[in-house]
Amino acid sequence: MVKATDPRTIRTRQLIIDAFNELLVTKGFEQMTVKDITERATINRATFYAHFVDKYALLEEVLIELIERIMKESLEGIETEELSEQVVVQYFLGIVRVHDQMYANCRRGYNSFTHTIDEKLKQYLVQAIEKRLPTEHRANAVIIGWGLYGMYSDWDHHKGGDAAIYAKQVAQPLLLLI
Repeated sequence: MVKATDPRTIRTRQLIIDAFNELLVTKGFEQMTVKDITERATINRATFYAHFVDKYALLEEVLIELIERIMKESLEGIETEELSEQVVVQYFLGIVRVHDQMYANCRRGYNSFTHTIDEKLKQYLVQAIEKRLPTEHRANAVIIGWGLYGMYSDWDHHKGGDAAIYAKQVAQPLLLLI
C-alpha cells in the first residue's frame, strides 16, 4: 500500500472526496454508487477500494473531517482548556453548523444518514469534552456530550428560535454535572 504522505495518494484521496461531495449535491447519498464516485473522480474501482471499504466508510470520513473543521472553527479565540459555558455554547453552535452544512450539501439524502451524523457528533463531543475535564471523568463527558446533543435534537425538533440564546440557556445545567 502507498504511504498516506505520498502526494499521489493524497491527491487521489482528495479526488474521491471531491467526487463524493459533488455527487451528494447532485445525486444524493442513497442513489450514489461507487461506480458513480470512481467515474466522477476519474479513477478505477480498485483505487477507490484501496482507500475506502465502501461509500459508507467514505461518508464517515467526510463527516469526521467536517465535524473536526467546524468544531475547531467554533472554538477559535477561546483561551481556556477547561469546559466552560463559552465552550459548551460553541459546541452547541458547532452541532448546528454541521447539520446545516450537511443538509445544504445533500437535501435529498440528508435523512438517510442523519443517524451517522448523530453517532459521529456524539463520539466527537465525548472525546473533546473528556479532554477538558479532570482525569477519570469519562462518565461525565458522556453525560454532558450526549446531553448537549439531546438538547440540540430538542431545539431542532421544536425550531426553538435563536440557537445562540438556546445554547446559553442549556449550558449552565449541563455544567452542573461536573
